[in-house]
Amino acid sequence: MPRKGENIYKRKDGRWEGRYIRNRVNSKAIYGYVYGKTYREVKEKLFYAKSHPQQELDAKSKNTNLLFSEYAKLWLLEKSTTVKYSTIAKYSNLINGYINPSIGDLYINDIGYDTVSELCTSMIQRGGKNGAGLSPKMASDCLTVVKSIIRYAARKKCNIDTSAFEVSVKLKNNPLRVLSMQEQAVLISYLSDNPTPINIGIAISLFTGIRIGELCALQWKDVSIESRTISINKTLQRVQTPNGQQKTTIIITEPKSDCSIRQIPIPDVLIGFLTPSSNTSFYVCTNSFKYVEPRTVQNHFKSAISKCNITDANFHALRHTFATRCIEVGFDIKSLSEILGHANVNITLNRYVHPSMDLKKTNMDKLSSLFAVK
Repeated sequence: MPRKGENIYKRKDGRWEGRYIRNRVNSKAIYGYVYGKTYREVKEKLFYAKSHPQQELDAKSKNTNLLFSEYAKLWLLEKSTTVKYSTIAKYSNLINGYINPSIGDLYINDIGYDTVSELCTSMIQRGGKNGAGLSPKMASDCLTVVKSIIRYAARKKCNIDTSAFEVSVKLKNNPLRVLSMQEQAVLISYLSDNPTPINIGIAISLFTGIRIGELCALQWKDVSIESRTISINKTLQRVQTPNGQQKTTIIITEPKSDCSIRQIPIPDVLIGFLTPSSNTSFYVCTNSFKYVEPRTVQNHFKSAISKCNITDANFHALRHTFATRCIEVGFDIKSLSEILGHANVNITLNRYVHPSMDLKKTNMDKLSSLFAVK
């Protein structure tokens, strides 16, 4: 709930609104506003807005011939009113860690195809810690931010070089890790024999496909044995603070999109793992008021599969495995898409559904009757 003096209010339309002083003219306060679906979201946006003085940015915005780093500040401030705090933290990290060191001191109207292309090549070949190079995915994320900032400059009437938009980063289609049926059976047996709170959490992810951040934020009040449903309405993650330093903080917010807020039916096989706490505010993965963060769950999962002699996999492999098993038993794609919390079925098909060779063989065998010699 809002505290006195925070200037956070709930509007009649159901949204939350936060007000802050963005500038002063002749000692008169000029207010800025941020909006969100929850009080927590608005509080985070206010924190970012207040930590970035608007007076300097307002003065700079009157001049269109600015450095890329200055437009990046203006773009981030605009974004802070419309996206989640965790997203702003990610953007800030990409800008301060990888983009500004290379092109931050260039005037934005001098940045074109060659500059941006060289930036991407440099990040992939020499970027990151110890100059080992960034992954194509990370370089692609940086490129997306660069293009967004250049588009922002264009909206501010800056004469930009549109050739920069033609730069692209080729992404590798790495095979996603899916547990085999044998590996899955071994893991389930281990989790059943060692029913610790965090192992129960691993079982929940295996049988529902929820993301690791959603699991860490899951409380027993979100689990209903009576209605046999699990409600996903928040996610937990560690993000960097927006001041550019390498300090981080844990935040619990709404999931990544509206589609991620969902109810998931509990399958029969999972019921046996669930023994709800008498205190519904306890976190599932700790069975206490204290949460566990994603990195700890990831490390525990790595330890568990090592004990099971399962080939290395990260925690997200449970989500891939769940989706694949659903397809193998004939799940309709629309239902699976909603359970996974995707915006549309194409995301489910293209990203998470990878039929096994056994399923492919089974489907090919169905053709036998059509081609059989009579």
